[in-house]
Amino acid sequence: MNRSHLKPLLMMVLLPISASANIIAIELIDQQAQLSLNLLTDEDYEMQTSTNLIDWLPIETLSTYTTTGLWNEFIREKDTFFRLEKIDSTTTVLQSEFPFEVIQSWSQEQNYTRRAKVIVPAGLGPHPVLIALHGNGGNTNYVNQYNFLNQYIRIAPQGYQNSWNIDREASTAPDVEFIREILLQLRTYANVDAS
Repeated sequence: MNRSHLKPLLMMVLLPISASANIIAIELIDQQAQLSLNLLTDEDYEMQTSTNLIDWLPIETLSTYTTTGLWNEFIREKDTFFRLEKIDSTTTVLQSEFPFEVIQSWSQEQNYTRRAKVIVPAGLGPHPVLIALHGNGGNTNYVNQYNFLNQYIRIAPQGYQNSWNIDREASTAPDVEFIREILLQLRTYANVDAS
């Protein structure tokens, strides 16, 4: 890739994107762009890319704990632009590895915390949701086989004793209520398509 062709084009993104986040420098090494960022701490940002400055695609969500940072991206197109969008912190956004929990009681347990694994794609959304139930003896990692559905929020509830309250499985847990509670909680997040 021709460095001299890319450098002037990418310099356009050095203009301030918002009052709270800026791309302050870009270094090009082969087909890798390394962006130096100036950010506010404890804020969430979405890195976006475009090849035409009209259609912006989310690449990654960044949570900041320091005021400066480096971010790397492989450049696939000859004309590539980047920008940062601050994620509005006034709305609740579901995030990957979010502690998704429901407390239930039934004949086998009292005040038992049931959990679900959460994988959220990049982008502000709203995103459609896939709920994947593992088989008898399985666990929440079952959802990983659906990683090709990378525009979906993927939810993997954990069955009690790695089973569900069906047929001859070990659990007598109220699984229908568990799934219903997950659906009700999902509707409260701004990045979930609840339609």
